[in-house]
Amino acid sequence: MSEKQIEKISLFGALTSQQRDRLLRESAIRHCRLGEQIFCEGDLPSDIYIILRGRVDLICERDNVHQIKQILTQGECFGETAVIGIQPQAATAIASTRDVSLLVLTSHLLIDIEKNNKELFALLMMNIARDVSRKIHGQYC
Repeated sequence: MSEKQIEKISLFGALTSQQRDRLLRESAIRHCRLGEQIFCEGDLPSDIYIILRGRVDLICERDNVHQIKQILTQGECFGETAVIGIQPQAATAIASTRDVSLLVLTSHLLIDIEKNNKELFALLMMNIARDVSRKIHGQYC
């Protein structure tokens, strides 16, 4: 993913290049194969994911029927609502292309940022709130 593509990630909105660099440097990278589960519905949340490459499907199971609730692509964030809300995952996340690369903001990193860099933490929370608001708004339009 290029620097210009990184800058377009909504979670990184209003962050300085130094703040973005810190997140990129201290986050983990996870590679997933087609069909690999990233997390399951009902799992306890721990991480926030940003898709660097590939596609991820969010799937819910109701009455033994799997239903794709959302298809996410490069630059999109997921897992954030469960982490912020301290609630179990509402869906199962599955890699739906052959090579999926994810930037993983671990709960440990988020706790460290909250303790040691209030400005960065506030910007991340504002960006997450904005993204969640857009997702909710999109459900009604």
